[in-house]
Amino acid sequence: MRDLFPGFYKPNKMNIEVMWKSGIFILDANILLNMYRYPEQARSELVEIFEALGDRLWIPFQAAMEYQRNRVAVISEQKRRFYEVKQASLNVVKSLEVEFSKLQLKEKRSIINPDPLIAEITPPLQKFISNLEVLEGEQIDVHDDDHIRESIDSIFNGKVGPPPSEEWLKEIYRTGETRFSAKMPPGFMDDKKSESINAIYSYGGLSYQSKFGDLVIWKQIIEFSKTKPGCSIIFITDDRKDDWWWIIESQGKKQLGPRPELTDEIMREGGVDAFHMYNSESLLRSAKEYLNVEVSQSSIDQVKSISTISSEIKVDPNSVTRSEMISAVRSWIIEDEQEIDEEIDASCYCDIVASDGDGRVFGYEIVPQIAGTYSPPRIKKVIESASGDIEDGIISHLEILFIIRKNPPAHKNFRAEVIKAIMDQEHSVAVTMGTIIKNSVDGVLKFNPIERFSK
Repeated sequence: MRDLFPGFYKPNKMNIEVMWKSGIFILDANILLNMYRYPEQARSELVEIFEALGDRLWIPFQAAMEYQRNRVAVISEQKRRFYEVKQASLNVVKSLEVEFSKLQLKEKRSIINPDPLIAEITPPLQKFISNLEVLEGEQIDVHDDDHIRESIDSIFNGKVGPPPSEEWLKEIYRTGETRFSAKMPPGFMDDKKSESINAIYSYGGLSYQSKFGDLVIWKQIIEFSKTKPGCSIIFITDDRKDDWWWIIESQGKKQLGPRPELTDEIMREGGVDAFHMYNSESLLRSAKEYLNVEVSQSSIDQVKSISTISSEIKVDPNSVTRSEMISAVRSWIIEDEQEIDEEIDASCYCDIVASDGDGRVFGYEIVPQIAGTYSPPRIKKVIESASGDIEDGIISHLEILFIIRKNPPAHKNFRAEVIKAIMDQEHSVAVTMGTIIKNSVDGVLKFNPIERFSK
């Protein structure tokens, strides 16, 4: 059976040892981009691993191009993080002073004096901000000489694949549509990129489609494999989506390895003997064991935390159009494997109607937060209006999506009033609070659910 279904068998320790001795390590663009997010020690140890692998390193042209296109955006993102943390730190004291002022403790001659608390927390906050400014000064900016890129250029000199031809690229895009409709990995979860502002771009006289980026990388890996018959391929990526990884639900999500379909395809078409995948964290752990290089636990922990954090940032709902919100929610619904009804009746109140495999029809009504306020009565009014779609038989379930700016409100009254508004309805109604997040690299907007209330 192993010969028929190689993708369902994980390599054993002996196989892994052989792969580390003679296998070819191929990098995704996100591995190089994340180097800008790592502390100096973690970055240096990763570079040491790359140097130890020497001529057994390779990067597809598409991945190298994505690194070059997105490098400045990642540098800018890192600089913005310093500003955001600094502002959040400064706001700690300001917000306390404002809240204490509202209580009018001095005017009411209260025995409670908050001044010692303000005086106590101010010095450590100022010290933290000073240290932050020192670190910010060490962080490269978009106009600075980029020593990280210089290191990458040196390591990958002569190890980048050739650019594609126009005919080859068109054929990949043509077959890609069929693959995506059949949910054939990789890349089908990027289908929503066709709606982004960077959906199509050009370089070297060729036109590229963002949504097929992963598929192009994969096909370039297979083309490269054909020139190395019988080799072992190890693909390194910090992409966490399950159109690359074989992920199952077992008391939480468990990552078993590459998708079985990928292993089957590259062994069948590329002629490789073995295929394996690592993320940055597992690469560091394994290199420590198999390459005999020094890798600190602190670097492993830092790389793990950074590769886990998405490059997505929260977006103020007041800064995006309603059509952009609807597009972000549509992508979320499609990821949940619901089918969107593109021909909604004009009388339908809800923004989106979709159905699942069990025959249930959901109506989604989007309610953006206004000017930082939380308004349960407003949500209640929307529930009452949208419930008419259930009474008219257009939908069977109503879902109100409350788009908030940052985090859910802490006060209990908000939750209590929302739950009461739901319980007062005789129909199936739920309210989901979430944010609109934007990928800082490709600009794609997405709905990010945070908390859900239902009967």
